[in-house]
Amino acid sequence: MGTICDLTEKRQLIVTGKEPVNNDPVNKILIELELNTFLPAQIAIAEKKKAGTYGICIDCQNPIPYERLEVAPHAERCIRCQTAHENNCSD
Repeated sequence: MGTICDLTEKRQLIVTGKEPVNNDPVNKILIELELNTFLPAQIAIAEKKKAGTYGICIDCQNPIPYERLEVAPHAERCIRCQTAHENNCSD
């Protein structure tokens, strides 16, 4: 199938229209991911930026560090609150 980098590159080609979807099952999966995962996340980020709440933790209301947003732009919580949230959810 290829590496994650190959799939990321292929996704970009499909999204930009440089590669047709055809009947390739991998292409279809990548389109589904785009429509159901990546696009909604980008819309949510844009809405938060417009509202002035992007990068603010939904639990403690402190700024989420830039380094965290750089690797997880969709992050809604700072590391401390995310860890607490995951620990509470696993109980």
